[in-house]
Amino acid sequence: MLGGLKLWSVARDEIVVRDFPFDDVWYVTSADGWYWGVPYDRGGLTRQPAYPLWIAAARATGFPLRAATELLLLAAGALLALALWRAGVPQVPAAAVFAAVAFHPFSFYVNSFILPDALYAPTLLLGAAGLVALLDRGARLPVAILTGAALAVLWHTRQENALILAYLALFALLGVWVRVREAPGLRAAAREVAPLVLVPALIVGLSALALRIVNLKVFGAFTEYEFASPAFQDAYGSLLRITPDPPRPGVPAPREVRRRAYAVSPAFRRLEPHLDGRRGEHWASFSGGAPRLAGEIGTGIFGWALRDAVREAGLGGSAGEADAFYRQVAQEIDAACEGDRLECRPALLGPFDPHLPNYVSRVPASFLDQLRLLVRSGAAVDRRRPNPIRPEYLGFANQVLNRRASLLTETVRLAGWAVHPRDPVTAVSFRNPEGRVLAETARLHARPDLERHLRATFGESTSAPTEAGFALTVPLSTDRVPAGRLVFSLRSGRTVELPLEELREAPLARLRRLGSGPDALEY
Repeated sequence: MLGGLKLWSVARDEIVVRDFPFDDVWYVTSADGWYWGVPYDRGGLTRQPAYPLWIAAARATGFPLRAATELLLLAAGALLALALWRAGVPQVPAAAVFAAVAFHPFSFYVNSFILPDALYAPTLLLGAAGLVALLDRGARLPVAILTGAALAVLWHTRQENALILAYLALFALLGVWVRVREAPGLRAAAREVAPLVLVPALIVGLSALALRIVNLKVFGAFTEYEFASPAFQDAYGSLLRITPDPPRPGVPAPREVRRRAYAVSPAFRRLEPHLDGRRGEHWASFSGGAPRLAGEIGTGIFGWALRDAVREAGLGGSAGEADAFYRQVAQEIDAACEGDRLECRPALLGPFDPHLPNYVSRVPASFLDQLRLLVRSGAAVDRRRPNPIRPEYLGFANQVLNRRASLLTETVRLAGWAVHPRDPVTAVSFRNPEGRVLAETARLHARPDLERHLRATFGESTSAPTEAGFALTVPLSTDRVPAGRLVFSLRSGRTVELPLEELREAPLARLRRLGSGPDALEY
């Protein structure tokens, strides 16, 4: 009954398609080619294969991806509840686990977007159900095999692969503890648990090896996906070795580090027009515009920028060619470090900042942020509406995702900027005449042109915040501008509202003032 209630509550939800080339567009295109049918120079090998293969499998059944994802989550929750019940958990708490999975607030949000998290969550639950079942002394080899299959899918869905090894290690300790309690004898308990751990681990390892072999044959690179390539990791790691002055959190390779790298690496110098030109500014704009970044390319974005620069420079026509270039960059920078031509530091943490003080102090706050996600429902968006993207791609996405056209309508994009002299804007939303929030964003982006514009209008002493731009996607009514109002939320908790009816007579591009005196909001 709980499962039916959840399906009823999302019956009119549909996948939102956003015009994100390296996210939504890539997943849909990759799914259309069953991952290995997309050439390397068109984005093949960029990400891990499990999620695009899941999209392709759902498409082959003719089932809408949104519905298929929901059914997978409910099935995973049911199996976990069943495994707990069979392990001795009373029926009511086991049912409560299923209810928590089915009605987790974030599932309403994540499952309505093209996100690998929508596959990762139910697959993780399936793996957890299998591990719980394996704690039973009566567990059989088929359960271990199925558990290994779930963990293998998990391995190829997101980048947090090391966590799966931690899951298996924790299960091994728990399994030994349970069996020692039932029949004392540490060595005997370990011998009994070992096959139940080794079988899933072997399946995960074989799946990784098989994927590398297939990728070598198709793309010419013995790797699970491009960013996991040893050559790419070596090049990225060599840049992290260069000691920045000063070390800045969230900036793995700032401009001054890149300038020193250009000076010692002829190969890396070929990327300078792309990393430090207009394209580099484009990638920096995706870093969120936080003041501490000051236009730099941030962590999480720099890998994409590096890969993009290699292809823009014509050095990544094939995976093998790109790997050869990455190796050359790593060798030249490492040689400069060893020859004392660069001030370098150990970089032993892979893609993570070697300067521990940059982020260790932020771990508690980050942990609390993750806990808050357990009770948050995500951004207030109309999940049934697609974002404005190229019409030809939208039709293609509708086919690949089996989207239900009856739930979709056209949309309009409202974009601009807003500045308050003393009370910064923290969020912008759009509400219909009844007060319902149809679109909302708390992620304001950088507008480099804004300060120049304000100085020309109000005087040279005028300054503007780093983040002031916003963009909202709103369902389009029969009118050219939808009925409703923009609501600007300020840091103090106050709000300022702008009826969109005013825009029927005045274009958004015109500078307007809300209120009067020093508390006016410019937009």
